[in-house]
Amino acid sequence: MKKVHPSDPLRQLEISNLKFELNPHTFKNVLQQIQSLSLSTNRAIENLMQILNYMLYDTDKEQVKLQQEIDFMISYKKMQQSILPGFVDIIFTNNLSETFMQEKAIAPLLTVAFLENAFKHADTDSKNCSISISLHNTDADTLVYTIENSFGTNNPPKAASGIGFKNMRRRLDLMYANEYEIISESKNNLFTAILTIKLQSHED
Repeated sequence: MKKVHPSDPLRQLEISNLKFELNPHTFKNVLQQIQSLSLSTNRAIENLMQILNYMLYDTDKEQVKLQQEIDFMISYKKMQQSILPGFVDIIFTNNLSETFMQEKAIAPLLTVAFLENAFKHADTDSKNCSISISLHNTDADTLVYTIENSFGTNNPPKAASGIGFKNMRRRLDLMYANEYEIISESKNNLFTAILTIKLQSHED
């Protein structure tokens, strides 16, 4: 399968625009919640600053080290954890080797649609709420990114079709062509989304 190289200026502009349409509403909501949570403010602001630094200084590149994207995911998870009730069970499992994370490249902010969707639709008022994020690779080049969240009957997630997912799919089409697959399903009040993607080596 041949990788698409988005050298056309219009494609580059579209990719850039899609990148930054993914999540501004999320950060506005987070900032509003931070104002009412004085005990967690410092931690939330610190993680939000790390996220914004990544967005400002690294996402202008076509690709970043996979490690940088994972650091962003961890900061996002910590930011959400600091403002959610303590009983919400958030699990982050990373089974990737240090070598894989350092040597592989990924389009920046490609993981954010899954993250936003999980935290948006998770039943965070329930003491049985859970959000699970996991990463592993199936061979020397293929990343599998899985995210699951429980949800209540009053806030069911839609299939992977919201604006965040649409933008992510468009970026994937432009940059990875047929070298990715997305699977999502809703079953027994648990929503699961899986992105399998073939990554290229990072070039310094």
